[in-house]
Amino acid sequence: MGKPLLFSLAGHLPHLDPRIHWSAKTASEYFDVTVAGVWSSGEPRSMSAPFRAAAVPVYERMSGRKRSGIRVPALIPFVLFNLKYFRFMLPMFPAFPDIIKGCMGKSRFPASYAAVVHCLYLLQTARCLIGFLKKAPEKPAVVLCNDLDTLLAGVWAKKRFNCRIIYDAHEYWPYATQGYSENYTRRAARLEKMLIPYADTHITVSGHLAREMERAYGLPSGRILTVPNAAPTEEAGSESGAGGPEPEPGRVYFLFQGNAAPHRGLIELIRAWPKLKSRRPVLVIRAPERPYLEELKRLARDLGVFGDTVRFAQAVSEDELIRAARGCDVGLIPYLPSEINHNFASPNKVSQYMQAGLALLSNNLASVGSLIREYGCGEVYDSSDEASLIEAITRLAQDAPLREAYARAARAAAKSYNWDKQNGAFIGAFKKYALQRD
Repeated sequence: MGKPLLFSLAGHLPHLDPRIHWSAKTASEYFDVTVAGVWSSGEPRSMSAPFRAAAVPVYERMSGRKRSGIRVPALIPFVLFNLKYFRFMLPMFPAFPDIIKGCMGKSRFPASYAAVVHCLYLLQTARCLIGFLKKAPEKPAVVLCNDLDTLLAGVWAKKRFNCRIIYDAHEYWPYATQGYSENYTRRAARLEKMLIPYADTHITVSGHLAREMERAYGLPSGRILTVPNAAPTEEAGSESGAGGPEPEPGRVYFLFQGNAAPHRGLIELIRAWPKLKSRRPVLVIRAPERPYLEELKRLARDLGVFGDTVRFAQAVSEDELIRAARGCDVGLIPYLPSEINHNFASPNKVSQYMQAGLALLSNNLASVGSLIREYGCGEVYDSSDEASLIEAITRLAQDAPLREAYARAARAAAKSYNWDKQNGAFIGAFKKYALQRD
């Protein structure tokens, strides 16, 4: 008898989130794994053996929209078309019409417009994933739902196949996107609260986020388990410094790598850099090309630091990030704690910096700050006090022994803060449900 079947569901291109790859690879020790994600066009990007990737037809984007609002008559056939996929689930969906009604009636444009489109995205993503599940050659033993946009389909699968659900909340979904109305956030939380009890195992990325979700959703303490976004050590590679900046004598390189987006503290970093008394510290931002990155470049030019003490490096693939980081000295996590998903985050870059042997400098985030203090691998600053940021940068730039002590602590931390050491909650669930196969 072969291994039982596990489907890992993603509401987007699975390769965009390495955590999906890591959990699928872990699951492949116990299950025959298929990762199913929504593609916009073409064939799915191949994923590493021993698991497969499946292309799910993308949801059709609404046409005929105007920036001034939603054409309500056009929504009626769209919503009715989706309802057939939830006919036996409707009793548990009293919140969903309420979400759409509330967002359209009580919120101001453009927040209401974005929220309605997002609700329709949830419905259509669920429809696509359910269509994929209905064609499964055999019933799955487990469905791994990566975030709320796949949990709707996961609950459908549980009712249809009597399978287990593992819900992996990569973030606090109601607060995942800035700019939505409080009304939408409240009702999105209500939807997640309704669906989350259907999961058999609950996992998220940090203890702080787990406790907050337990409080918000009335779950017993300890119900939500924690697996941080800690990269596998195999991703570190052996080549040193590839892709990093060309070192210049006397310079100390402070690296941010990841997506450039609002509320990640990058504007605050760039604005602080011209106020440093020394040109020794160099800020390196490595991020994919996006409109927001251009805004950051314009700001650096306006402040007269572009290409000198503030530099923008070419983005590299996920599996090259650790190797590329080795050309720098300090790894930055400048996210603003005002966003709950930032304050309770578990950024991939923390473990990547550790494996690269960088000292860490972070905003005083609840999860990351406690981690840095636990391992003694860096410092934290208060973004509400620019002086504390400037003092921390200056201290790390000038004090080489201190910087190297933090780097040694980071390398030591990487021996335990990595996926293979931290994924116990996944392994426990996979072992348990593999043994419970019918």
